[in-house]
Amino acid sequence: NADNTDKDDDSMISYISSSSDSSVDKKKNEVPEAVNKCEKNISQKAYWIQRTLREAIYGKVKYAIVLKKISPNNLPSDQVVEWEVTNEACAVKEQSWQQIKRERRRYAENPIQEVAAM
Repeated sequence: NADNTDKDDDSMISYISSSSDSSVDKKKNEVPEAVNKCEKNISQKAYWIQRTLREAIYGKVKYAIVLKKISPNNLPSDQVVEWEVTNEACAVKEQSWQQIKRERRRYAENPIQEVAAM
């Protein structure tokens, strides 16, 4: 099951790193919880959020499985996109934009520069 935490418009997602994970099955799955953060019909990958790994200053770091798009790119927008589970895993950093604006001068970390560096 995917981690069903609150998803609101003030969160900023950063994809931190990826690695191979042999514990993930390579099979075709319907994954409605998959989060595709790239432009529509361009991205071939999505990130299936699994669980929170750690709390962070401005949000959370989450474990995700990388999904590969198996549906054609030219589907009408009302069609279901199918994804295949890969053996690749990654960490996803979810940050609250409101919290960043409110507290960014309190800490040495600068999340805006962190995201810009990506």
